[in-house]
Amino acid sequence: MISLFIIFILIFQFSPSFSNSDDSVENQQLQSQFHFTGYFTCKWTEESVVQDFWLMEWDTITPDDKIHQVVELFRDNYPYSYELYAEENGDGLWDNYYELYYKNTHNCTVSRKTVTQNFMLPEYSVHVSRIEEEIIVHLPIQY
Repeated sequence: MISLFIIFILIFQFSPSFSNSDDSVENQQLQSQFHFTGYFTCKWTEESVVQDFWLMEWDTITPDDKIHQVVELFRDNYPYSYELYAEENGDGLWDNYYELYYKNTHNCTVSRKTVTQNFMLPEYSVHVSRIEEEIIVHLPIQY
């Protein structure tokens, strides 16, 4: 029993994961920046349909995260374009991928009723520091 205790002490003392050095795992922050551009189209109308949208990160156990972001939505001309900048510091425990989606509030329905739908984006590795992509969203979202 004492030998197991000594082994644990040696592991904690000399393992880089548990050391106090600046390059330890604890001090390495994963920082990812996202720059998404694109536009929204509506199957039913060319009138203004997108009321709001934001970038979310899906989590299995905890509530989904609303990522720190700045969004510009241009409704002057159809199709409605957007530009989104966001940052996130890693994903959940044991998860190496961001599961991102847009949460869209719009009235692109036959009855023009306002609904909120999620539009899934591709998964991105948490180890990529900058992601730039054009994403086109066709409303209503079909599952």
